Amino acid sequence: MRKIDFIIALFFVGNLAMAQTSVWHGGREMWTRGEGTEENPYLIENADQLAMLSYAVNKGYYMSDLHFKLTTDIDLNGSEDQPWFPIGLAYYSEDGCERKKEYYTGIYFMGNFDGGGHAISNIYVDSKTRAGLFGYVHSADTVVLKNIRIVNGYIKGELAGGIVGYAGKVVISECYNAAEIYGNQAGGISGRYGFIERCYNIGKVSATGAVGGITPMLGGFIRQCYNSGEVISEGHIAGGIAGISMDVHCHSIENCYNTGAVTVLSPDTINTSGCGGIVGFLVANRISLHNCYNVGSVVGNEGLTGGIVGSEVEQDSVLNCYYLNTCGAQGLGIAMDEDAMRTPDFVATLNDNTDVWNMDEDNHNNGFPILMNLDMAVDEVSEKDFVVYPNPTQGILRIEGGHIEEVEVFNVLGVKVMQRSMRSCDGTATLDVSTLADGFYLLRVVDSQKAYRSCPFVVRH
Repeated sequence: MRKIDFIIALFFVGNLAMAQTSVWHGGREMWTRGEGTEENPYLIENADQLAMLSYAVNKGYYMSDLHFKLTTDIDLNGSEDQPWFPIGLAYYSEDGCERKKEYYTGIYFMGNFDGGGHAISNIYVDSKTRAGLFGYVHSADTVVLKNIRIVNGYIKGELAGGIVGYAGKVVISECYNAAEIYGNQAGGISGRYGFIERCYNIGKVSATGAVGGITPMLGGFIRQCYNSGEVISEGHIAGGIAGISMDVHCHSIENCYNTGAVTVLSPDTINTSGCGGIVGFLVANRISLHNCYNVGSVVGNEGLTGGIVGSEVEQDSVLNCYYLNTCGAQGLGIAMDEDAMRTPDFVATLNDNTDVWNMDEDNHNNGFPILMNLDMAVDEVSEKDFVVYPNPTQGILRIEGGHIEEVEVFNVLGVKVMQRSMRSCDGTATLDVSTLADGFYLLRVVDSQKAYRSCPFVVRH
């Protein structure tokens, strides 16, 4: 990210904790700082404290009206042997070491959580019920999950989402997911419901039933969100943003777009079937789609596949929505060719007298319009294929992503300790850092376009 180059000195001098990643090895530790108020939240300063939050909530402490804030990157170090237990899922046994075999679904998180924009990596969840970083979040009053970044991993459950499995009266804001999601119902952000704004998904999302790039089941509004991950239903319903809306309440999707491929695999059809670039199936007069577009391919059953909506509804439900004329579907909305969808005129049309959309001047989104109020979207799209591993390393780093020409390594004082020319055209390179002392470093990669991308790493012999 270019902005990281601008703050390298701050990154290392006096703010080293921001660069550190806390790795979870299965322990728990009580948080010690903060008062739990909005002004002074409880600070989650390492992986063990995050695990303690999960443990406490799943023991029945709902954390009603309390506020928590993450202060460092977290590596959940997930595997079948060390799964993450979603926050709000089921009871622990009384000794605190093993979980009951049966699951009690009346446990949920009732507090507010600010991820602080920190990365949460290597999450692994395999749940019989709700799955995500959070399992079940609900309150009589609206609670907030915000600034949460799931950068990789695997999440599986009956209701599976990158951020939360089941969202009751919850606002989910400024979050993104890049983990692979699989469930009976699955969404990149929420496994069901939620008021979702300024979020996006780049991970693959698939389900045996309803699936959506953001959520499979719309239960509120979705605003200024996008999906670029592959969306696959083994059943009957798939949507680039939302799978289905059939609640008795009215919902809306506004200023959203999809670039990921959307597919329904089952050849069978039922009353609630549909595959759409934005929504798979919806009930008329209970949803409005405004200022949205889709450029992802849409593949489903004939007559139940649309560039915007899979199932047919009244035209009045879909206003100012557009789809690429080569996406493989038609239906409601307006078909356009790709050149027209990359113009300032199209941006102005989507804005519809607002100030939400902008031109993709740096080609982060293949030239198609981007959302102005989703700053992190630009950063993540440009870096989503930039991978450095193993991390920590004993000596050899493998770097994947882009046409790598040069790498630089900085120590904790911001001093450049290594510089190498790579000249890698296939997007892969290895770097021997075995001569470096144990500790934290920043790797900076220069590609063929002279763009800089950065990533912290750890040497541990």
